[in-house]
Amino acid sequence: MDPQMQTVVGQYFVSLKDSRNRHLIRQKYTDLSGAKGSDIEQDIGCWYAGFTAGIKLLDSKTTLQLDSVLSTITKRFSDEGIAA
Repeated sequence: MDPQMQTVVGQYFVSLKDSRNRHLIRQKYTDLSGAKGSDIEQDIGCWYAGFTAGIKLLDSKTTLQLDSVLSTITKRFSDEGIAA
């Protein structure tokens, strides 16, 4: 995994674990192991939109596309046994 993708994926999971953040998936599921793939993708998409907006405020250029971020993060959900 390239370093930029690794950073983005890591930041998503840090954000997901922080109870102060209002992730859609956390509001719908108390146990993420029961989360549906479509709900995971919706949460990632919303989070990534906010993440990229913040990056643009810092005048950074991100080259990662949402599709690649979605597939990488959903794979990690599966690899870690968080959700089906």
